[in-house]
Amino acid sequence: MFGTSRKSLAMFGKLCGNEAVKNVTLATTKWSRVFGDEGPRRETQLSETYWKRMLNLGSHMARFTDTPESAWDIVELIIEKKPIDALLIQEELVDLQRNLPETEAGKTLHSTLKELAQKLEEDQESDETMKRLQAVHEQLRELKIPLSRRLVIFFSRKRTRGVSSPVYL
Repeated sequence: MFGTSRKSLAMFGKLCGNEAVKNVTLATTKWSRVFGDEGPRRETQLSETYWKRMLNLGSHMARFTDTPESAWDIVELIIEKKPIDALLIQEELVDLQRNLPETEAGKTLHSTLKELAQKLEEDQESDETMKRLQAVHEQLRELKIPLSRRLVIFFSRKRTRGVSSPVYL
């Protein structure tokens, strides 16, 4: 798994949260293109490295072997799982009334965009790069949490810990 795939997997984990990840089925593909022990070796690498955390939290692995039967086997695995109440992103946005930048997924997206902006700043050779850099900076601005909101969050967390502090903005 390369950088983009790993980042996408990390973002997926932040969207699901630890509770919902037990309902995830991680499927390997392209079994018709591998020979010998290459497929099982890659599958072991995935399960022991990249997917380890999700599997430890209850996700399942399956093989999609390019047949309708294997597709139905995966669908049955998904249907058999006990549904969860909500994804982490749903709980954060609805129950905790957080704005997107305050969620785990929003924080992960913010750090990914900062990383991308840094790379683009190092490579400012073309107009296209500059346009991409401006777009990334705009997305970062949209993901910033305003100071007033950060203060409200800070003081509301203190109150939930048994300390009653007034909020002044």
